[in-house]
Amino acid sequence: MWRMTDFRELFRDKSVDWITTTGVDGLLEPIEKRPDFCVTDEDFEALSKWYLAFSEKRELLGNTNHLLYICRKK
Repeated sequence: MWRMTDFRELFRDKSVDWITTTGVDGLLEPIEKRPDFCVTDEDFEALSKWYLAFSEKRELLGNTNHLLYICRKK
């Protein structure tokens, strides 16, 4: 099991500036496979905004199977 401190430690000695860490699949994964889950074109923008609002919240990063560490080379 990984902790966020372990994950950040992977980049400690790298020549990068951290921008953000985000979860890429956690909140949608349980519902996207449901047969009744459907997003219309009209609802897609609202769903995208909702997902982006929650995907970087540190307290929810444990709900994801994959983390994305976004950084910039120094």
